[in-house]
Formats: sequence, C-alpha cells, structure tokens
Amino acid sequence: MLRETGRVVAVDDGAVWVETVRSSACGRCAARAGCGHGALARTGSAKGLIRALESPQVPARDCAVGDEVAIELPEEAVLQGSLLVYGVPLMVGIVAALLVQSYSEPWAPAGFVMGLAAGFAAIRWLPLLQHRQEQFEPRLADVRKSSQSVIARA
Repeated sequence: MLRETGRVVAVDDGAVWVETVRSSACGRCAARAGCGHGALARTGSAKGLIRALESPQVPARDCAVGDEVAIELPEEAVLQGSLLVYGVPLMVGIVAALLVQSYSEPWAPAGFVMGLAAGFAAIRWLPLLQHRQEQFEPRLADVRKSSQSVIARA
C-alpha cells in the first residue's frame, strides 16, 4: 500500500478532501536529487488536493476539517493505472499505424497519432462505463483528531 498523510479541508458524504504535501516517497527515490517533484516539494508549493473515499475502518463522518488523516492506495491500482494510461494508447497507436501502413507508408505516422488519440479517448471513458473508477481512488486509513477541528459538511 502507498500511504500519504494530509489535512482534511472538507467533508463530503462518503469522502473527504485532503490537502497533502506529496513528498513521502522522495526520500526513497533514487532520482531525488534531480527530480522536479522533489524540488517543488522542498519549496513548499507541492500541495495537492485529493478526494479520499471512506473505508470500512474509517468512515468519512468521523473526520472533521483540520484533522490529520492517512490515505492509502494499493500498489495494484498504481500498476494497473500506469498500464492503462501508457500501454493502451501506445498499443492502439501501433496497431493503427500498422493498419494504415498497408495502404500507404507515408500515412503511418498519421495513423499512429489517430490511434494514440483513440487510445486516450478509450481509457478516459472505459472506467466510467465499467463503474470501476473507485478502484483507482485513495481510501482513508487512519484519522488523528485535531484540537482545532471544525465540523463542516460539504
């Protein structure tokens, strides 16, 4: 599980909005010295707003604005998401280029670009059609109550 901590900025039904400083992986990364993300995190401007779904262990109603929460995302979701985002458009682009190349070789690059665009369009709508987008969203893992918590429901 990939784990990150952040501060709750809003509470919805079944989810919370969490502000994070995305730098927990930077200490373990081999490219930390030359990475732009690490440089942004060091300047303090690498804050992100993430919607985290409630989990069976931590319901969203137990969180309040200002609480510190831990959110988790399974490594399988990252791997599947990477394969989906990078692999599918490339494969569709290559197949389209090969199909168009049989008609006329100069059209192969155009076929690749059109296939790439079709692949990106397919991955944009595929999770929505299958109702599986929640598998790629982080979930609440732990909550630490803040003494200054304010209950604000969105």
